[in-house]
Amino acid sequence: MNITNDEWPRIAISWSLQFLYRAGFIIGWTVLLSIFATRFGIMALPYFFILYAILNIVGAIGYSFVIEKFSKDKIIIATALSGASLFLAAGFLSFYSETLFIFLAIAGLAIVFKQLYILNSGFIEDLFSPLESERTFPIIESAETIGGIVGGLLITSQIGALSTGHLLNFLVIILVMFVPIMLFHRQLLKKLPFIHFKKKSKKKRFNILEVKDSLDNVKNIPFLKVLLLVVICQWVFANLLEFQFIEALFGNLPENARIEKELTHELGSLQILFHSAALLMQLLLASRIISSLGIVSSLLLHPVVTLLSLGTLFFRFGIASAILTKLNYEMTFTIYKNAYHSSYYAIEPNIREQTREFLEGFAHPFGTIVGMAMLLLLEQIFHGDLFNKSITGLMVVIMITMLFALLKNDRRYTQLSINNLLHSQDVLVQLNAVEILGQKGHKNATEILTRMLNEKDIDSRVRIRILDTLGHMKDSQSLIEIIDCLEHENPEIRKSSLAALKKFDTFTDKNEKHPFSKHRTNEILKKMFLDEEDYDIKSMVIGILAKHNSNKIIPYLLSLLKSAEKHQQADAIQVCGNFDDISLVHYLIPFLESDDPVIKSRTIVALWKFKKYQMKLLQETKNMLFSKDKRYRIEAYYILGETNALQEKNRLLDVLKSDDEDEKLSAAIALAKMDIQNGVSIIAKRIIHDESSRKRLIHLVNFDLDKKMKNYTLSLLNRKVSSYINHILSESNKTALEELDTNALMRLRNAYELVNEHEEVENIDRILRTPVLQRNKNLQFNPA
Repeated sequence: MNITNDEWPRIAISWSLQFLYRAGFIIGWTVLLSIFATRFGIMALPYFFILYAILNIVGAIGYSFVIEKFSKDKIIIATALSGASLFLAAGFLSFYSETLFIFLAIAGLAIVFKQLYILNSGFIEDLFSPLESERTFPIIESAETIGGIVGGLLITSQIGALSTGHLLNFLVIILVMFVPIMLFHRQLLKKLPFIHFKKKSKKKRFNILEVKDSLDNVKNIPFLKVLLLVVICQWVFANLLEFQFIEALFGNLPENARIEKELTHELGSLQILFHSAALLMQLLLASRIISSLGIVSSLLLHPVVTLLSLGTLFFRFGIASAILTKLNYEMTFTIYKNAYHSSYYAIEPNIREQTREFLEGFAHPFGTIVGMAMLLLLEQIFHGDLFNKSITGLMVVIMITMLFALLKNDRRYTQLSINNLLHSQDVLVQLNAVEILGQKGHKNATEILTRMLNEKDIDSRVRIRILDTLGHMKDSQSLIEIIDCLEHENPEIRKSSLAALKKFDTFTDKNEKHPFSKHRTNEILKKMFLDEEDYDIKSMVIGILAKHNSNKIIPYLLSLLKSAEKHQQADAIQVCGNFDDISLVHYLIPFLESDDPVIKSRTIVALWKFKKYQMKLLQETKNMLFSKDKRYRIEAYYILGETNALQEKNRLLDVLKSDDEDEKLSAAIALAKMDIQNGVSIIAKRIIHDESSRKRLIHLVNFDLDKKMKNYTLSLLNRKVSSYINHILSESNKTALEELDTNALMRLRNAYELVNEHEEVENIDRILRTPVLQRNKNLQFNPA
């Protein structure tokens, strides 16, 4: 797995916290539903949901005033111990007052477990950098679904044989288990220092006093207006479905079996089913569906599938239809939830967290209260089978409302991203906007992105991101602007333009579309081939010219073979190697006598496909391998890699043990081209520490290795960069970004830039632009 050794302890701690939370919540929720339904009746469940929602809000308000005063470690410990005490008190009071017992138990679930979830999320976020989170969070997220499965298994196991009251006290054990994890997690992490950015250190927990600000944000941003409606509809529906499901399950039990223990056991069994289905969806399909459909279509999938399921619930209300509807809901909700959270990137960072806290901390429980108020109203109007049909009818209306709201928000989601791209002065906001517009489902995205390319004053990082996005989109309407960028003064932009063009099928010889674009590109590429000084760019030009594979290129190549410039001859020979014509030998064989090792190696590789000449070429390669001149040996390793000479694998592996760093690197590259991983760590190390080789090696990884080896190399590079960053922080013994000296900041910046972590680069650039004295004044320390 793509995880470093120093990340595993943090993953273990994070996974354990989320697992304990989810397993405890499922046990508590299931038991309390059973107790409430059997003691007060199914028709009293709306009051249970309303009370739970109100206590959610009370907990959010209460914690908002203390979160900034203490560290998350201490608050999590205090919350867990308070929760354990609350459940113990509830158990004790169950002998004296049933009402007080149930109220305290619901309060423990609504406040303690809800706040533990929020606190866990913040604590885990602080343990990982954004770079690390990309690899580690999918593993950590699996703790919730697995926790739900284990919670269901505990309910249905021997532990479930306990009375429901005693089973509820099992939560005390789970909550106490939080304490040793929080007390000893620093020792487990070997006191690894974590960096705190000034931007993050300023971020405050959402406070009840900011509700008005959040409402103003919602009013001023059309996308958020509709998103608020969607969130409310989602939780109105979720609680109505939960009621229908419990009612169907309760009705399916025999009269003599309608006791807490039986209902708890049945609910626990079904929790296993629902969470197992959600886990399979999460692991196998969720990311693929979102990638193929895009964010907007993925959001729509949830209400569409749920609406189809409601048909069976309406016409044949019963346990089977309720389970089927609930199962489809839980599975598609997994996709919906991921897409929903991804849509937050369209919101500017300075209001994103505040908006998220408002929607999830207040709109969510508000939706619960509205849904249950509607249910109580229906109860007064309809009875018997009509009551169930009226609830299902209301659920259909809610889902249709949600569906149309999402359809309406499609355009607004696009427009918000366009506004961020065209009008924001924040580079990070613009980069996010480009990435969003590159997703499937946006109308006129190409037109907007190409218009932005024509702007003269945009940041080079934004221009590069646009080119990369247009390359992935492969829309021929963007060709003019991409080709224009071939002549840009910035070499990185020229390189990005070439990379984008390389992804278009338009430029293959078999494709006769866009002949004028093809001709114009050829002319520019020919000029670039002669004038370009950047090795990586010249190499990319070669690749695209070869892809054209046109007879019109041949006279041009032959003229370059006669050039007095040796580097031009070598490049031309490399392009000629893409042709399969045997007559190519006539033009290239004389270059085997060259005294230039690069020309010699390029000639051997270009002619290798012609078997009748391989013995001669093999002898030339052996002569180079045993040469006393290091330059010839290095070029011989290049030949072995290009010709996939697996029989020379052991020789190359021996070279990896050499004291000569250049030979080691060349052998590692050759092995990587053979799909052998042994030398990849040498390549990654040189990319990180050798600035002179960095660009060439990054180009090699991105364009010269096959997909599997490229992914492996980039994964290893990410891990090496993470370790390097941790090394810098450990070496500096600082915990705040502003405390680091300029040298450490520059090393960090270069490391993050290697793996395209633009947000971290921008954060460091802001600090570097701040005078040292001002930095000291701005230092932010985490509360102890």
